[in-house]
Amino acid sequence: MSRIGRRAIAIPSGVSVEQADGEIRVRGPKGALARRLPPAVNMQVTDGELKFDRIEERIPRPRSCDGREHGARRDAGFHA
Repeated sequence: MSRIGRRAIAIPSGVSVEQADGEIRVRGPKGALARRLPPAVNMQVTDGELKFDRIEERIPRPRSCDGREHGARRDAGFHA
């Protein structure tokens, strides 16, 4: 995991963070947001901070996925 990914995120006052059914739910004064967590990511809320860890540091996957994902991201940037 990258250095930025390992950094703890401070949770501001008035904001609540919950994890249920593989989703992260954040509620605050400006609204609510819910996103599904990848199965290889673990989330912990402790002392007003949010931390993410990988269950396995290196998850094997086919190399053929790299080019496909890169192309999808590139196309999304051009068409945004």
